[in-house]
Formats: sequence, C-alpha cells, structure tokens
Amino acid sequence: MCLINGAFITVAQKPSGKPVLFSYNSSSAVLSKTDSVLSAHPLETVAIAGSRGATIRIADGKGKEYISLAVKPVNTFLVSGALGKHTVKIYDANKKVIDSMFFTVDAQTNIDDHGAYKEFVQDYYGKLQLAKASGSSATPITSVRAQ
Repeated sequence: MCLINGAFITVAQKPSGKPVLFSYNSSSAVLSKTDSVLSAHPLETVAIAGSRGATIRIADGKGKEYISLAVKPVNTFLVSGALGKHTVKIYDANKKVIDSMFFTVDAQTNIDDHGAYKEFVQDYYGKLQLAKASGSSATPITSVRAQ
C-alpha cells in the first residue's frame, strides 16, 4: 500500500511479476490484478505500479519521448503526445531496457452541455460516421435554428 496525493492505494503486480499500467483516479485509487490499461485518452492520468529498475521513459505514437521518471512504487503521469501506440520502457541503472509495455492512445471529441447541443453533436457525428462508412466524401448538412 502506498500514499499518493493523500490517497492510499493498493499496489498489485500481475501474476507474472511484471509492472501494471492502470488509470489513476485519486478519489478511488485501488488497483486489482485485473485493472490493466490497454488504451487511454490524451490528458488522462495513468499510473505504473510494481516497476523494478531505475528509470521509466514513455514515448508517444510517433516515438517521441514525452516523460522520464525515476522509478517509485507507483509512478503517475499525464498521457500526452501523438495518438497511437505509446511505449513504456523501464531501464536499469546501466541504462539497459529491462522491461517494456504498450498502450494505445485515441481521442474522440465529446461535447456534453447536458442539453440540446449534446444531442445535436451526437446526431451530426453519427451522420459523419455513416457517410464515412458508405465511402461518401460529402459532409451531411444540418440546419440549426436558435430558439
């Protein structure tokens, strides 16, 4: 168990003894053996628990390193950089890679005003997806009237 930002979290490793990636929420930071991140969104807080080594380096979908951390029982970071397959590499004190993991970063625009615009945007997005699936390059036209 570790204390991070005032919250105690339980750290569990995969049965293989490998480090675990998980989505980190300080209000409910409990990790079970099944809470493993395979995908994340930009600016999401992700944590790595159970790492052994000296340094963790994370590269984005274009291979550009965006963070380097000294290994702690639990490391947290904000997902950033280019979308795609992000690589987590763990290095020993001799700067040799001793472990690596991957997760996918994808984004989708979401507007939620709890009102009319949310419904409008979802409807418009659905029409765009239908046009894309049918191979059409035409953009659906929707009229909007202010009330």
